[in-house]
Amino acid sequence: MKAYKTRIGCMAVFLLLVGGCGDTRQKEVGVSGTGKVDDSFEEPLVIETTGDIIVDINDGDNDFDPFRMLNDSDVFEAVQGILDNANWETAEVSMSRSADYRVEIVDKRDKEKPVKTVYYLWTNPEHKNIELVDYDNTRYTLMNKPDSEKLYKFLTDRNLSDHVVIE
Repeated sequence: MKAYKTRIGCMAVFLLLVGGCGDTRQKEVGVSGTGKVDDSFEEPLVIETTGDIIVDINDGDNDFDPFRMLNDSDVFEAVQGILDNANWETAEVSMSRSADYRVEIVDKRDKEKPVKTVYYLWTNPEHKNIELVDYDNTRYTLMNKPDSEKLYKFLTDRNLSDHVVIE
């Protein structure tokens, strides 16, 4: 009886090895919404965006923590339009406190050479506007109220009037 169990065990191990080490490739099959088997399985769709927006929030120790990443082309175009229409001044500025947010915009419209711009954003909920500084290009802007509200909403998904400044 013991020999019989040993033979059955050896055969089971042998069959598992033969079945698992086969050289045949399996075909991936997708299922369509109609309940029928779909033989035309395709790779996942890759959506290219015109740009990425990375928003980091001040952690209170003069450093920034990841907050949001936006890669919707419509949002990118809207934010880029607001920034392009801002009244930028060439100036080196020094603020009394560290920025509330760091915003990194990666413009991928030129596929050969993406352009990265880093803005530092200060909020002023009292006056309902924001200030932006681009240290790399020595630019500064105090945005008007409507554009401040729109830009802040795009970047943080919050209302500017709800922001609390921590000194």
